Amino acid sequence: MLAAGGLYRQWALARRAQGDLWAAPSGWRGGGHMAPVRTAMRTPLRSETVSVWGPPESAQVQVGDGEIDCASVQVTREQMSVTISGLRRDYRWAEADRHLWIADERGTWHLREAEEHKIHRAVGARPAEVVSPMPGSVIAVQVESGSQISAGDVVVVVEAMKMEHSLEAPVSGRVQVLVSVGDQVKVEQVLARIKD
Repeated sequence: MLAAGGLYRQWALARRAQGDLWAAPSGWRGGGHMAPVRTAMRTPLRSETVSVWGPPESAQVQVGDGEIDCASVQVTREQMSVTISGLRRDYRWAEADRHLWIADERGTWHLREAEEHKIHRAVGARPAEVVSPMPGSVIAVQVESGSQISAGDVVVVVEAMKMEHSLEAPVSGRVQVLVSVGDQVKVEQVLARIKD
């Protein structure tokens, strides 16, 4: 998902350039070396720098220190087609204020551009959080506050954009649920915390 977010940003930059070669995110530099467009992307569970080289229809993408893959993105008003290393995935998408929502048959993901200084790989001693990927309504709470849960257990179900989003615990531990059925929630609102 992070790679798709970086590729979407590359597409958005190219669209804004409107044919202006100096504004286009081609990465071209004198001497033949291409410089990537780096975007700090963040999901509720992970933050990483996504690097994209070249135009959106013929790019290379790298998430963090991972492999560099050949990639492309095509975006229409309602759909985004992302191809990475020959594997194509089609998504529905929505974007507002540096927030990007991507959805397919597997679920919906909320991505946003993060500030560089907020990118980190270690969670440390802070409790893990379950956050709402979109504004919506809590339609189910699957666990009780104070109970011991395992990573992957569904904690809260949020309905947004006429879809149900089952939000899972990112880690095992004791859960503190902060919402009730019927609550209206905002994007990135903390719905539950999990402590070791």
